[in-house]
Amino acid sequence: IKLQISKWTRHKLKKNAQRTIVRQTSANGTSWSPLEAVYTSNPPYSPKNNHILSPSIVYNGQDYVSLEVENNISPNFPGNDPSYIIQRTSKNGLDFSNFQQSKVVNFINKPWTKVNPEYAPWHIQASYVDGYYFLCIAAGEVRKYTSDMLYLAYSKDGLNFKVLAKPFVEQNTYRSCFFPMHTDNENIDFGAIIAYKSGVFKYREFQLNKKKLD
Repeated sequence: IKLQISKWTRHKLKKNAQRTIVRQTSANGTSWSPLEAVYTSNPPYSPKNNHILSPSIVYNGQDYVSLEVENNISPNFPGNDPSYIIQRTSKNGLDFSNFQQSKVVNFINKPWTKVNPEYAPWHIQASYVDGYYFLCIAAGEVRKYTSDMLYLAYSKDGLNFKVLAKPFVEQNTYRSCFFPMHTDNENIDFGAIIAYKSGVFKYREFQLNKKKLD
């Protein structure tokens, strides 16, 4: 398979990077645009060779918001957590803020640390609906490059997240996703694809009441 790279974005790829986040678009799911580089694991986009794990991009009606996991392997982060979630923004879904302009997501609570103080987010998936940001978080021993527990966090501003205390899965889970399927004035209905380290995927549905989120 021959991959096409747009000429417009080649300036982002002047130097080799261990990781490059790319974008393709399609109107029919069959014919796709050439690859466009969004950001890489090199400065100024990231501390050199960081993992930029699970980048997840949502549109909030005004801006594109990118959330990703960065391992705490450089002196660029505000504490000693094994990993941090970084928020970037873009007007066009392609040119996102560099690392120095990005913001660190704040968790009002971190229930995974009560299970194991070494636990932190390892993989995430983001969604946005009706003014709420949601994060599906696979948390575990990041320094061992793995996760075990699955949590749901929510936010009104995309920066300050409250985590539901009870995990959806307590062990052996990996990168999964929660996606909104239907909303009304009172509730949001979600579907979930839950991935396990065994390679098994399971589907479930759940509902959140908006009043309980405010």
